[in-house]
Amino acid sequence: MIQPLLLEDAGSHLKLLLELDEGTQTMLYEPGERSSDYDAYTEKLKNALNKEIFVWVSKENERLQGFIMVIPGMLQRNRHKAAIVLGVLPHYQKKGIGGRLIDAAIDWGQKQNLHRLELTVMAHNQPAIALYLKKQFEIEGTIRHSLFVDGEWVDEYMMGRLL
Repeated sequence: MIQPLLLEDAGSHLKLLLELDEGTQTMLYEPGERSSDYDAYTEKLKNALNKEIFVWVSKENERLQGFIMVIPGMLQRNRHKAAIVLGVLPHYQKKGIGGRLIDAAIDWGQKQNLHRLELTVMAHNQPAIALYLKKQFEIEGTIRHSLFVDGEWVDEYMMGRLL
C-alpha cells in the first residue's frame, strides 16, 4: 500500500534507508555513512516535512518496502519543479512498487500544478532507467564522473518529465 510517510514511522523509515545503504550500490549513501541515531533522524524528518518535502512509502504488514521523496523548488524561479529520490529494497523490486511510488509523486505534482519532475540516476542502473522511461521521463543529459563508487567514476543521467 502506498501512503504518505508519517512522523510516527520515522524509525521504520530510518531502518529502510539504512537497509538500502547496505543492500544496494545505486543509492547515494554508502554503508555506514548515514547516522543511525533515531532521535536525530526524527528531528531531521520533522524539519524536512515542515519544509514541504513530501515522502510516500510502500508499506505491507508494518514493513516499509520502498519510498519516494519529492523535493519541490523553494524559490520563485524553481518552484515549478521538484526533484525526486526513489529507493526500493532489492527483495521488493520488479513487483510494481517503484512504479506505484512514481505514480504517487506524479499525481501529487499535477495536483500542485508543478510543471516538471526531475531526478538523477547512475548511468549503469538499467532497471531504474527502464522504469523511469516507462513513466515518461526522458534522459536530458549526462553528468560525467558525477559520483565516485568503489574506486571508480560513475556517470549519472539527468532525467526529467514534464507534467
